[in-house]
Amino acid sequence: RVSSESFRLSKLRCDCPAIAEHLAQYLRRQAQPRTQKTIVFCVDNDHADEMRMALEKACVDWIRPGDVVRIVNDDGSEGKRALGQFCTPRERQPVIVTTSRLLSTGVDVPTCKNIVLARGVGSIVEFKQIIGRGTRLFAPEKTSFTILDYAGAIKHFFDPDFDGVPTTIQSEVVSPTATASPIDEHAGEPSTPASPAASVDLHEQVRTEQGEQSAEQVRSTEAS
Repeated sequence: RVSSESFRLSKLRCDCPAIAEHLAQYLRRQAQPRTQKTIVFCVDNDHADEMRMALEKACVDWIRPGDVVRIVNDDGSEGKRALGQFCTPRERQPVIVTTSRLLSTGVDVPTCKNIVLARGVGSIVEFKQIIGRGTRLFAPEKTSFTILDYAGAIKHFFDPDFDGVPTTIQSEVVSPTATASPIDEHAGEPSTPASPAASVDLHEQVRTEQGEQSAEQVRSTEAS
């Protein structure tokens, strides 16, 4: 008998191409996609590699070799080198990093603009740790960040009193068999669902200068 959690994780893995395509569309709409440092949290190490390959295919029109990499706990010295580059603001590569759990704590990426949840989150502490990867300010290059949640974690764990009030909240449905409709990043209403059979929820949240306070709170939580 398959548990509901196992089914959900399996579904996220099957939806990998759809998630990658939707994320690629979102990044493509940004003024400078190659400045959009992004962390994609995946189900496990294999899923992180599958997501890397799917993103390379979906972003083929604008990425360069080395822009999309997987960084997990068994990547050794090559993974450490890529992580060091990703955390350094002056380094322009990699742009997108796929991982499972390695980057959820203890990593400071000042210029990370997008946190992508392609796996479930087990607790509110883990959720705050993951989101904390994006809360560091790096003005003037970065004064906000975006959460793209394909796993539905925000509705369980987001706490405006702790995290601050998002400047924009969007909800959209992404279909594995249809191209997602564009997100109106300035409107207050959710976009039109891609199709009635769509299966992946996206919740986009953008925060501003309140992120500095949130970052300190997350670090305190991790330390306790």
